[in-house]
Amino acid sequence: MAAGKAAIGGIFVIFADYLHRLLQKQENLSIAETIAHEQSFQQRRLGLPDAAIGQALQNDLLVFGGQDQGNLFVRRGQEWFESKYTRFNPAFMTGELPVYGAETQGLRSVSVERHHGLSEWELRLRYLLAAHFIRLAEEMLEHSIAYAKTREVFGQLLFKYQMVTDPMVVASSELDGNKLYLLARAEALEIEEDGFSRTKHLLELGFLFAQVAELADSIAPLLGAQGMTEGSPLLGSYRLIHQLAAVGGGE
Repeated sequence: MAAGKAAIGGIFVIFADYLHRLLQKQENLSIAETIAHEQSFQQRRLGLPDAAIGQALQNDLLVFGGQDQGNLFVRRGQEWFESKYTRFNPAFMTGELPVYGAETQGLRSVSVERHHGLSEWELRLRYLLAAHFIRLAEEMLEHSIAYAKTREVFGQLLFKYQMVTDPMVVASSELDGNKLYLLARAEALEIEEDGFSRTKHLLELGFLFAQVAELADSIAPLLGAQGMTEGSPLLGSYRLIHQLAAVGGGE
């Protein structure tokens, strides 16, 4: 058992390094590209060709094996079950993570080994979304700083006003802290005798997503009315942050 833990633990160390590269923008992948990269890795690791992951309408996570196989894995509470689906419809996109409506039949529990593998995929996906989540907030802050350095109000640059710069300093500091927190929690992921400490990780991620969403709310007004108008460089990131907050740390 100890050897197995060490091997899987090694995967998580590598995963934390990858998160670090995402946060430092050394990996310039979009959210969709990151999800595709992770799916390719998990397809090989779990032996599920063409498998993909999505958020179900009832807030369960789904993994499905492709239209040709008709296999569906659904998490209910702490357990994963395998089924055949009778109807399967992509409903809409939430933060580039597809949300599905599905009717299932014949649920049966999956093996312990596959249960661990599916749960690891779920947690890794949420950590990857969190890294992009922080990057989006940073992009909002960078746009705001650039704007404040060129926009004049009453003959002075916005950047000269303390009421503008103070929220920027606070947001920058908190985002740096969120990066360190995310990396520390990713490194702490480990398999225990009774499986993942999944609930704890989801609670911690939920706290992080909520905090960064609040930071986005504080950054948007720094551009004044332009911050939330159509065509604003912040609006797309702001909307995506709140979409990701709905799924990234959710139970």
